[in-house]
Amino acid sequence: MSEETENSVIRLSIPIEREVNDAFSALMPHGVKAEIIRCLVDLVIETQRKLGKDSYLIHHLINKECKLIIDK
Repeated sequence: MSEETENSVIRLSIPIEREVNDAFSALMPHGVKAEIIRCLVDLVIETQRKLGKDSYLIHHLINKECKLIIDK
């Protein structure tokens, strides 16, 4: 990793229950968990920007009021 790239990347570290981690890991091939989390973060950012400042996607996510839908 170049010095410029290294300076622009941070590590996101969050505690989760072991059972949640095991279930999450069981759903995907080995080695892709970090990439999926990066994609989910990008999706939240993109969706919140589309909804605008008057809509609170984060609030709905925390309250489990959202569903993930595949839109092809």
